Amino acid sequence: MAVFDKNVTESGKITHRARVRLKGHPPLSKTFDRLSDARRWAHKTETEIRSGRAFSRFEAEKHTIAELIDRYLVDVSHKKSPAMQKIGLVHLHWWLKKIGAYFLSDLSTAMIIE
Repeated sequence: MAVFDKNVTESGKITHRARVRLKGHPPLSKTFDRLSDARRWAHKTETEIRSGRAFSRFEAEKHTIAELIDRYLVDVSHKKSPAMQKIGLVHLHWWLKKIGAYFLSDLSTAMIIE
């Protein structure tokens, strides 16, 4: 079930925090400028938690493609042959420059095609 808190900053700006807590799952919260956005997020989040899709999406919202590439370079690339490492490094640096700043949750087929 979702709970909504209205907060007023020192500058007078009003924000709304949505908190979602379902038994057996860690609580999640996010802050929005509009209450309607908070309600929409809470509803979508509850649906995703119940269907088992939520937590992979929330992890994807925390990490960038650059972090993924860095982790690959540390954990995987050293297991490749030197020739494959060199080729892979060229490709990874290209992807890093093009889309490294995006979050994993933003990655889509359309983004790759573009």
